[in-house]
Amino acid sequence: MDIFFAYPQLSASPNDKVLFNSGIMVIEPSRCLFEDMMAKSKKLRSYNGGDQGFLNEVFTWWHWLPVTLNYLKIFNNGEENPDHQM
Repeated sequence: MDIFFAYPQLSASPNDKVLFNSGIMVIEPSRCLFEDMMAKSKKLRSYNGGDQGFLNEVFTWWHWLPVTLNYLKIFNNGEENPDHQM
């Protein structure tokens, strides 16, 4: 977990060159940010109807985490496939 403290707010793994994946994100707790997000929740439309779409609308600026930090393990016939990533 310590590795995440080296990254600035907001850091996340990319889904593509524009959007980030909300599975793992670095966000500094803040009442001001919380209140801003709550106010925006009534105005912004999520591109996918979920949290990831909403967060990408709120945080139009973000820092890239290495893709390997948001790694999805896939098992085929009981064996792990280490080459598959999200």
